[in-house]
Amino acid sequence: MAQQQASLQGSRPASTERSIAERVGEQHVDARLWQDPFATVADYLAKSPSLKRENCGGDNGRSKGIETYCRPPLKPPATVEASGKPAAEALPDLTLVVSASGSSYSEDQEARRRKRYAVLAGLNAEGFVPDDSQHIGFFWPGAGACWWHGHRMAAHGRCAAGKAAVSGSAPIDLSAAPPPSVTLPKIVPYEWFRPDPEQLREPARVKESAPEAKKGYRVLLLWLDEDALAANAPGTSDPAPLRQFAKLLCPYLPAKGTSPEKVNVKILGPQLSTTLNGLVDQVNGKAWSKDDWSDGACRDSAPPQFYVSDATVSDAALIPGYIGSNASCLASHTCLKDFFREKHIALYRLIATDEALARTIRNELALRGVDQQIDQQIDKQNLPSKIPLIAKLHAIWSTLAQPVRQYLGLAADGNHHIALISEWDTLYGRALPDTMARCLGEARCKQLDKGDPEWLHRYKYLRGLDGQMPNVAGLDSGSGGKDSDNKPNKDGKEGKDNKDSSKTRPDPSARDRAEGQVDAELRSRDKGGIEAVGVLGSDVYDKLLVLQALRPLFPEAWFFTTDLDALLLHPAGQSPTRNLLIASGFGLQLRPDIQGEIPPFRSSYQAAEFLAARVAVHSNQPPPPCWSNAPLLFEIGSSQEFQFAGAALPESDACKATLLDCEKNTPGTQPSGSCTAARSEFFRADHPECKDELTKCRLVQPVATAMLPQLSTRTTRGLAGVGLLVGLSLVCIPSVRLFRRRDQGGTQSGPPFALSTAGLVGLGVVTILGVVLVMAAPVGTWLTQGGQPIMLLEGISLWPTIFLRVATLLLCLWLLLYSLDALADNMKQIEDELHLKETRKVLEDEETALFASGRRLTWLARRFGYRLPEVPGDVVLTFWRKYFYQGRLEARIARVVVGVLAMLVLWCILVLIFRNPHAPTRGDISAVSYAAVTVPLFVATLALIFFVADATWLGWGLTREIRTPTIVWPEKTLQEFSTRYGLPKDAVADCIDLLFVARRSKCINALLYGPFLIIALIIVSHSPVLANYGRSIPDLITMAVAILIITACGVALRLSAETTRAEARRRLTERLIIAKGQSNGAQPASQMELLLRRIEELREGAFSPFSQQPLVRAMLLPLGSFGGTALLGYVLGPAFG
Repeated sequence: MAQQQASLQGSRPASTERSIAERVGEQHVDARLWQDPFATVADYLAKSPSLKRENCGGDNGRSKGIETYCRPPLKPPATVEASGKPAAEALPDLTLVVSASGSSYSEDQEARRRKRYAVLAGLNAEGFVPDDSQHIGFFWPGAGACWWHGHRMAAHGRCAAGKAAVSGSAPIDLSAAPPPSVTLPKIVPYEWFRPDPEQLREPARVKESAPEAKKGYRVLLLWLDEDALAANAPGTSDPAPLRQFAKLLCPYLPAKGTSPEKVNVKILGPQLSTTLNGLVDQVNGKAWSKDDWSDGACRDSAPPQFYVSDATVSDAALIPGYIGSNASCLASHTCLKDFFREKHIALYRLIATDEALARTIRNELALRGVDQQIDQQIDKQNLPSKIPLIAKLHAIWSTLAQPVRQYLGLAADGNHHIALISEWDTLYGRALPDTMARCLGEARCKQLDKGDPEWLHRYKYLRGLDGQMPNVAGLDSGSGGKDSDNKPNKDGKEGKDNKDSSKTRPDPSARDRAEGQVDAELRSRDKGGIEAVGVLGSDVYDKLLVLQALRPLFPEAWFFTTDLDALLLHPAGQSPTRNLLIASGFGLQLRPDIQGEIPPFRSSYQAAEFLAARVAVHSNQPPPPCWSNAPLLFEIGSSQEFQFAGAALPESDACKATLLDCEKNTPGTQPSGSCTAARSEFFRADHPECKDELTKCRLVQPVATAMLPQLSTRTTRGLAGVGLLVGLSLVCIPSVRLFRRRDQGGTQSGPPFALSTAGLVGLGVVTILGVVLVMAAPVGTWLTQGGQPIMLLEGISLWPTIFLRVATLLLCLWLLLYSLDALADNMKQIEDELHLKETRKVLEDEETALFASGRRLTWLARRFGYRLPEVPGDVVLTFWRKYFYQGRLEARIARVVVGVLAMLVLWCILVLIFRNPHAPTRGDISAVSYAAVTVPLFVATLALIFFVADATWLGWGLTREIRTPTIVWPEKTLQEFSTRYGLPKDAVADCIDLLFVARRSKCINALLYGPFLIIALIIVSHSPVLANYGRSIPDLITMAVAILIITACGVALRLSAETTRAEARRRLTERLIIAKGQSNGAQPASQMELLLRRIEELREGAFSPFSQQPLVRAMLLPLGSFGGTALLGYVLGPAFG
């Protein structure tokens, strides 16, 4: 499952030889279809010093061969003649203007390359191909003279026929009074497109045109530097973008009164929210009139249609006064369109607004437990991820817990603080935090009358945090070629410079320190700290730097942003962007019916631009208003982005039913307003219509990422077979072994099931029932209806942790049973070997009488092995009585319970000091399930640790007391060993002591693996490979203390055993010296020497070398699990390879 990304190496040879360029047509600038149009033209002009705008005046244009650069482009003569129309019809059949920022910064250059690719892909999807795929043209707008096919035209007015009929190529002068002065871009690149002759179907727009015009149908694509639109109109203090559009497009605009269905000039823009705000300000100005939309720049013309795909500033920020008097437009999500329609301008927004993105973020944070008050309000909206029963129980729990939290000084439930970080040098960067502030913490977005709420904290920065300047490395970034700004550097960031620019760039460390101080202050005042951080802004490179700076400071906080970009998925950025929540108008691709053969894009804006180009070219019908009403919510995983289904319901009532992503043939038994969610594009209800007609698509987004692993039927059945086989094995193997111990009469000839064996059988039954349930019922659908997907290694799902912890809990309970059985069986074997059965029988017989005597406290102490009376004249019974009563199950459980309660008290104290991080849950089901399995597992793990520690402690106490000179073994045991070794009874007593310690400690040491194995599995279940877990200091300290206790007991047992061996060796050596001094002691002395050598070579149980101790090996399990998960996270990450 490891994914490797191989570095792609091109093999194309460099072009170093000179060539003779043939100038065919009017597009003379070398340019690939993916290059930046502005940069390629600028590079061409820099290499052609003879091309100057001043040469366009008089007849110099013709003599110097710059005719095509001095006038707006028109159809070539061959095309006009082929259409059979007069020269007056030389205008393009469709003029498409793409508005883009002409800035020279690398991020803007990359944006233009992306925009050109998306627009050209949209034209291709609509059946158009470039006339010249290797060149691009340009002209100087307003150069002072217009030429058309070799003839000079009017110096003022339109340069081609628009309203007057002319013949041939005679010059046309339609000028009236000179229009007002307008600032225009210095250059306008352009390119021509024609219908693809190899298309099986005619493009929809060509199909709608007249039959005689189809042969010569042409689309003109103009590239407009939007930065020129920010210039103030002469004589005014405000920009006038409509006047600039009118001045530039006047040769192509249809006559005034043309119906919207006949308008053949369309603008894909504006790109910037600032420009869109300028449009609003201009039409709201007193000097602007509906009768002349061009403000005198092109009178008696119809306005173009605008298709906005990049500017996302909310309607409330653009037209607050209009919304205040027309609040009903919010319900239909048409405020901005209605506003411009009243001004007789058609403007369509095809991307979700900032307000829609803010609502999506608000709902997502509520699902993740950041805002409980909004969480309760979302319940009223009947979101599918809210479970009513769980919500009611949560409300009851919150009510009951409130006084306790208040008494302990904990942060109030629902008191969650959010930080917003954004740029302040753009309208978008200033408006987006305002929109977030209006929507976060409210069921519906409201106006902020009294400033930000107490729980919202804002921070600002300037764009360009990396300090990069245009052409900082001296590269010619104008070409946009592979050898310049398009060449990726070592860290994988596109077009960024890695040199140290600390002297010029803004320092984000001060902002980081300020945020850290605010977080510390909030925690000191019991406010809970900052739990969510919004990284907002228009520059994805700045976002990455901010994330790199803030992620280490807030490891437990949710980070969110807007607008999905492939750079957020880059291998070099996985550390800061992992688990980043992204609200975006689009993903990296649209639904397959619309995307077609085009591969995924690099950003959500490209998808919007592609859609806008298709809609604008497809027909003159307005796009469906609901397309942009429901943005998407993504979470960045280890290798891909995850698109959640139904992240936010649209506030538009008219769009709620339209945007339901239903499967076709939905059963009629389902309630109104609900449907079966589509599993793939093929099953969508509108798939047949959308495949044939773009505007009939109810949804443009792809189907959400599947909430469950998509396995084939064969794989599913194979896994079910493995599960059934494991379950049957756990049930059948112990049952068969038990059956074989019966004699011919059916009488049980051996012991019945032990507790651990019965636990295995029960686990097998549970496994079989679980497999049957999963195969027979939609368990996965039930579990994921709360909103938490089941993804194994993407790091965004809590369910792998829950499943692993359920298995760990069952294993922990079985290890408890196994430990009980192992201790009991070991003691029984020791009793058989050392003849202690009679002693145990006597102790069991006296149990009732012993407990009946004494006071109540004495009775209680005796039940747990304390204050036991001595047995006069019976040292053996007195010694083993204490160990027998302290080793009873009742006494063990009592001591374990005391230890567990002590650790729980310690954990509660630590929570008050350090807090416990919120689990990365999403929705109610995952939150309840996580708590339901984590709490019992924590308690069971502590119980197992203290049970093994208790057994080790008892072994240590017995080992310490058994080394005394007093002989504590029955006479029968002494006689057997005396006969075996040929030594006196008192000489073999020490050997029996060591044999007992070895046998008992061997069993106890084997139990040490259990707690460390459980802790290792808990570490794996808490790994970042599975989900974004924060560091829980209370859990770490509590487990560390418990492990320290069991480790100390294990070390103490071994040290005590070595001390016992040393004492036995000393006593035996003394006897050996005495025996050698006697005349008849040669034989006993040799036997003692053999016995002494056996004692020294004893390597069993606690007497084994320290490096071979199970305790040392067991401690490697948690370390191995931690290192293994870290290695797995690296191997599974996209940076591997």
